[in-house]
Amino acid sequence: MPTRLLRDSICKSESIDDLSWFEEIFFYRLITICDDYGRYDARAKILKADMFPLKDGVTLNQIEKALDKLSTVGMVQVYEYDQKPFLQLITWEKYQNVRNHKSKYPQPPALENNAEKLNTIEYSCEQPFANVPVIQSESESESESESESESESENCADAPPPAVFITFLLNDKTEYEVHESRVRDYAELYPNVNVEQALRGIKAWCISNPTKRKTRGGAERFINGWLSREQNKGGNSVVGLPKINEKPPSRNYDG
Repeated sequence: MPTRLLRDSICKSESIDDLSWFEEIFFYRLITICDDYGRYDARAKILKADMFPLKDGVTLNQIEKALDKLSTVGMVQVYEYDQKPFLQLITWEKYQNVRNHKSKYPQPPALENNAEKLNTIEYSCEQPFANVPVIQSESESESESESESESESENCADAPPPAVFITFLLNDKTEYEVHESRVRDYAELYPNVNVEQALRGIKAWCISNPTKRKTRGGAERFINGWLSREQNKGGNSVVGLPKINEKPPSRNYDG
């Protein structure tokens, strides 16, 4: 298993700050045992044995609750394959180089017939998919990063502006744009959710709850947390439509 590195910016991550001490430790230990694709067996007994082999006081209930919290806030995707649960760390490949040609574990259902890998799609001149700055490969060099950045800048210079599907208000009263390309990716990642209707529900919630609107940095996590929760519930065709002044239908998302 290759060494995993944590960036110092993790200390200022709003996503990490929203976790309890145990959930945060759970997340760090989970990083160390996942394969090169950020996947692992999601059975509580397996996670307890591999992540806390010397901690007799850790219970299966704690493991299940921590995994549920990470899934709810959009940091982990939990899915089933052959009637067994597995997990995928969101944004893994954005921070970690893939050394092996094949994952040890089955990929999420949204990727089975899709050549594009989870959360590694580059959107023309758009913001990054999520802001959880936690994982960095040892073999990643500064020169490679600079070269990739220059190449992306050149490509963005000639690219047409992406089509916007919907916008919603942020806490600074500016609009956060959700592009059509992102909506398609959400639909692949959360196949049980009516993504377009859910995004309309988020827009309505932001209008009805001006004091609870999200920051620009927390908007993406808020969307993923909302969709992840609906995915875990099984999804439906009218998901996410809140009543006036209703609290968001989930735990308190960061941002």
